[in-house]
Amino acid sequence: MKKVFSCGKNAVGSSSSNMGCCNRRLFFQVFLGISEGLLVLTQGTLLNYYIISQFSDTNTTYFFFLGDFICIFLYAGTLTVAYRYLIEYNKQKNPNNSFLYSPKRFITNYSASKFGVLPLIYVSWAFYVVLLLSKIAVIFTSEIPEHLNTKNVAGPQLLKVGIALSGVIFLILVEGHNWSEPGSPRYLYVSSICTKTGIEILDSVSFLSILLSDSGNNLPDTLTPTFISGIVAIAGVNFLLPVLILYKLSLGEHHNKRLPVPLTVLHNLLHVFSVDMPYFAIRLLLWVRHNHNTSIFIMKNAFGMLMAVRNIYPDLKLCLRRDPKKTNVEYLPGEKIIYVDEMVGDDEKIGEPMDELKKVILEKKDSVITEK
Repeated sequence: MKKVFSCGKNAVGSSSSNMGCCNRRLFFQVFLGISEGLLVLTQGTLLNYYIISQFSDTNTTYFFFLGDFICIFLYAGTLTVAYRYLIEYNKQKNPNNSFLYSPKRFITNYSASKFGVLPLIYVSWAFYVVLLLSKIAVIFTSEIPEHLNTKNVAGPQLLKVGIALSGVIFLILVEGHNWSEPGSPRYLYVSSICTKTGIEILDSVSFLSILLSDSGNNLPDTLTPTFISGIVAIAGVNFLLPVLILYKLSLGEHHNKRLPVPLTVLHNLLHVFSVDMPYFAIRLLLWVRHNHNTSIFIMKNAFGMLMAVRNIYPDLKLCLRRDPKKTNVEYLPGEKIIYVDEMVGDDEKIGEPMDELKKVILEKKDSVITEK
């Protein structure tokens, strides 16, 4: 198993260089934590401003600030726990039991293989998204969009930028848990999900802009409350889906390097049927029936459906045929699984993707491929 990064007692070089490496990692983690807190505070303040300005006759809306500060502390704790775990992971082979903030120390019979080594990463994002979606629901189901003026600083454009900050918040959260070596499968996978999630959030912001008065042809005046609630709900799904991605990452480099195939299939299916298809259908409907200025993201939705059909079928086929009694091998997206019963003989050379396994044991035809 490869080390996550090069500092630690097994690293090559002097102790001073090891200390310098760890100090750089600590500085970078602190920088990520401060940036995360400032972004959450900035986004929360912007959205709270729109809500408080509309509902100035009540003090209840100020409780949103309490939720923002809880999010900041959650993210700070998440990044702190991640740093301590990754430091311990570099020092020893299996830090799960001795790790100071291990969930096993606080929860009886906690299973890291089921709930993750670092569950705070998806718990904190889930809490943040619930708070964010509650603000979005209040804003877009009220009269706030009707009162926004493009000539004002606090207009529809600033509102869209404020919501879009979620993409950067997600990026920082994931980077705080990604100390894999550059070029490794996990590193490349994390980089790809950061890019994809950022694009998905921009797609959701563009989808929500249908409800803003600057979207063209004064369409918001003709929308029914049910249709508005439907758009907000569908857009919210795209913010919740990254919880599955973060759950995969919480399994940890040591504990489950290969990501489970069924979870990948589930994520792709949910994304197609709850995001791409509804987004595409609603945008096409508004374009054809209402002559609405459609977003270029309609082509992204069409492309997403085509790619999903291409990717889901082989993964689903692999998921259905895989026998857990014969193999416990799991894989990262893009890797090819080679079963023993598909091999011509014991001497057949295993391809590039399988080289990531630390050791491959080949026995007779019905034997098992395991990672040690």
